[in-house]
Amino acid sequence: MVRPYVGAGGGLYSYSFEESGDFIDFNPPPEEIFTGTFIAEGETFGYYLLAGLEVPVSRNVALFAEGRWQRAEDELGDDFEGFGDLDLSGRDISAGLTWRF
Repeated sequence: MVRPYVGAGGGLYSYSFEESGDFIDFNPPPEEIFTGTFIAEGETFGYYLLAGLEVPVSRNVALFAEGRWQRAEDELGDDFEGFGDLDLSGRDISAGLTWRF
């Protein structure tokens, strides 16, 4: 018997955003090319919705497949102050084996 399920929740999402390379500094003129590494780290609250199917193989073992959509964003700070929001939202699909003991 296939068992469908749905769920929702929230959590604390942490991130580390880094850009390295050659950059152009437009101020003050004349423009200047420089090499650098910029980093922003932080945490933000978000939420998710999920739906899945569980297929029992035996009394204690089942296969599952699950799709999840999450929503989270944070205003960039540190080296990226004033650059706007970082969108951490997305979708993912998981599949695997569950074992109850």
